[in-house]
Amino acid sequence: MLTWIRLGPILALPVLLLNAIGFLPTTFYDGRYFGGGPIREWTLNTFLIPVLGYVQAEQIVDWFQAASIFQECLLFGIMMINLDALLLPVLYGFGKGTMRVFNWISVRDLELKRKAAR
Repeated sequence: MLTWIRLGPILALPVLLLNAIGFLPTTFYDGRYFGGGPIREWTLNTFLIPVLGYVQAEQIVDWFQAASIFQECLLFGIMMINLDALLLPVLYGFGKGTMRVFNWISVRDLELKRKAAR
């Protein structure tokens, strides 16, 4: 039987990967920047700026340009908490559906084995 104890770490993986990629240091490879800063900036431009009004968005952009790495990571963490809150119900539904299917398969298999043994 599949339970939340066995399925939980697998469902937590997407959340952890999405959060970890923005906290990584920025690396330069083959003429492109990877990880860290570009990810934090992309997250800001994709998820926060479109939601805010023009004045607030301009203030955030001005602040972000002068922010330290710690401040960027702090803002990224706050944004990711909100995105994780939206992602967790989807993962919960996926986990619940997966458990129902796999547990139904296990129960059906046992019923067929019992029926064959009679």
